[in-house]
Amino acid sequence: MKKLNLFAVVFAVFIIFNSNKSFSQAWFPDPVKSPYLEAMAGTWVSDPYTFMGNTSTNVVTYNMILNGQFMEVKVIRSDEKGVTMYEGMEILRPGVDGSFSGSSFDVTGNSQVQTYSGSKDGSKVLFTGSSPVGTGTREIIIDGNTMTQNVTFTMGKDTPVQKITVVYKKK
Repeated sequence: MKKLNLFAVVFAVFIIFNSNKSFSQAWFPDPVKSPYLEAMAGTWVSDPYTFMGNTSTNVVTYNMILNGQFMEVKVIRSDEKGVTMYEGMEILRPGVDGSFSGSSFDVTGNSQVQTYSGSKDGSKVLFTGSSPVGTGTREIIIDGNTMTQNVTFTMGKDTPVQKITVVYKKK
């Protein structure tokens, strides 16, 4: 009987120490690893810039969510007096190959304001977007604690192409 009890104890110890290698492994995928995502993560504050005749400042927060499978981007645009003029949110899905896809939503209440596709190009991240009211591109260049976004867009079918550059500093 002692041999049976000793066997049971040894077997139980074996199971306990090896359970993380058997059936108890997590079924979640590993978080997406990307130097671009890591460089974008955090809160960024823009230098004042002119947009649609107003001087604006943006606060943009990039945060990995849902087990690192998505990036949430929160955007708040304020005027020179600090009054919030715009709020929006983007959910980006990074691919393991460096590509991106996603959607944005904002205070206008549209169910989906903009859809994105993106890719990396050397030290840049390039996004192309489309929405019911226009199209655009956004080139993101990160150099340490400075992020530059070169944005080209239209606000409708028969409107001229507009270009703005917004420079951010990491907070």
